[in-house]
Amino acid sequence: MTKWIYAFLSIFFLSSYAQAATSVYQVEFKGHTIYLGGTVHILKESDYPLPEAYDHAYKQATTLVFETDIKEMHSGRTMGRMLKNMQYQDGRTIKALLKEDTYQLLNQHAKRLNIDLQKLKSFKPFALITMMLSVELQKMGVKAGGVDSFFFKKAVSDKKKTEGLETVAQQLEMISSMGDGNEDQFIRYSLDDFKNMKAQWHMMIQSWRTGEQDKMVQEFIVPMQKDPQLYQTLLIDRNQAWLPKIMHLLSDKPIEFVLVGSAHLVGKDGLLNQLRQKGCHIQQM
Repeated sequence: MTKWIYAFLSIFFLSSYAQAATSVYQVEFKGHTIYLGGTVHILKESDYPLPEAYDHAYKQATTLVFETDIKEMHSGRTMGRMLKNMQYQDGRTIKALLKEDTYQLLNQHAKRLNIDLQKLKSFKPFALITMMLSVELQKMGVKAGGVDSFFFKKAVSDKKKTEGLETVAQQLEMISSMGDGNEDQFIRYSLDDFKNMKAQWHMMIQSWRTGEQDKMVQEFIVPMQKDPQLYQTLLIDRNQAWLPKIMHLLSDKPIEFVLVGSAHLVGKDGLLNQLRQKGCHIQQM
């Protein structure tokens, strides 16, 4: 799976706790502890229950920290802003931005998914691919809430505090800029990625569940690095912005459970490596 579809899966991403590793880590620094968990943003019903390490970390924590403010993300105001960001506001159309043969490939794929491309002619490439990806995942049975959604609802029910590492506006800006300036290539690569998505999805979920960092690097990171700008924007810049905030969480007594997309954890630019460089002791659970 190449860089484009991974980027979308990262916007959306049954071993027992005693028997196998997971994508949950206990992080300690100068006597203070937090838990850091990798997430997948949309799952199958059969992917539940989650590995027990997630429940263990949740029970220890007084506060849950997500990539962004999930309550605000689902507000009516944000939904309106998101819909506006999904469309060109200057009269441009997707057909005018693509080569004719690329547009025909896009239209053919849209028809197979019962999507009327003519009604979405003002929508940006990232928005169209997001819609198609959503339909493709639903056909695969991937339509349950992901890890972050699951724990946000649980935290609200249990009256635990929730926070975000970045603002909703920052996340929307990052998402809506994907594909800008290389729309034709973006659409072509995305359509090509759909061909092997089912097998790749299974592999990604398996490596996430078992916390196999080397496999996650190959499945998540290496494809993204083929597009340095995408890798910088989606991963490096955000990890560098989050790192001081996570270190601040390690300066107080309350225990937090930080939940971010799994790709943010692994590799040389991942949060785990950067936290180790700061002197943190990290134990995989």
